This record gives sequence, structure tokens and C-alpha cells, in this order.
Amino acid sequence: MFRTFVIVTTLLLCTFLVQQTFANDFWWESTNPGGGGAFNHVAVSPSGIVVVGSDLGGAYRSLDRGQTWNAIGARHGLYSTHVSSVAFDKTNTLYLGTDSGIYRSGDQGNSFEEVLGYGYVPTIAVD
Repeated sequence: MFRTFVIVTTLLLCTFLVQQTFANDFWWESTNPGGGGAFNHVAVSPSGIVVVGSDLGGAYRSLDRGQTWNAIGARHGLYSTHVSSVAFDKTNTLYLGTDSGIYRSGDQGNSFEEVLGYGYVPTIAVD
């Protein structure tokens, strides 16, 4: 009985120490409406930019090969929160298929323009 008590106490203490050690390493940032969901669509540009599409939170972009991420949303011109497909062409132009059409960015995702304003776009293929 005493041995079980020592083991349980040790495990609880270890769990507490791990939580305290890593608590300051992670933080959450409020993003687009919906705030995330599933990330099912990924594309990598020829220059190494990584973009993922979310079913609820728009898209997220990494300019440093996945080390850090930032949200792509309305402040960038992406007004749909459901991104259903992601693609880059040879010139690093980024295309996002959404539940309301297609958006395009020629500046690494800093700004978007709507190029097709209707329809659900589950797949984008570029040449």
C-alpha cells in the first residue's frame, strides 16, 4: 500500500513539474472566427513557404519551414474561413480553394484577391 502511494505521489509530482517547466513555452492567439478545426490541406512553395488550410479557421502560413505560424484571414483579404484546398504554382503564387470560391496571392500570402466568387472548391491543380 505504501509503495503504491509513493509511486502515485511521484507520478503526480513529475506531472506537475513538467507542466510548470513548459507552461511558459506555449501561448494561444485568437485568430479567425472558428479558431482552427481540422487541418487537411497542405502546400509548400518552391521557396519553402508552408501553408495549411483549415475547415474552420481560414489558413495558416509559415515563412520559416514550419518553425512559426501566423493566421491568414480577413486582414489579408481572405474572407472565407473554410479553406478546402491549397496550391502553389511555379512562380510562388498561392491559390486557396474555399467554400465560396478561389483566392489568389502573389505576395506569399500577405494579401489575397478573390478570383472566383462562388462554388465549393475541394481541389486546386496548377501547372
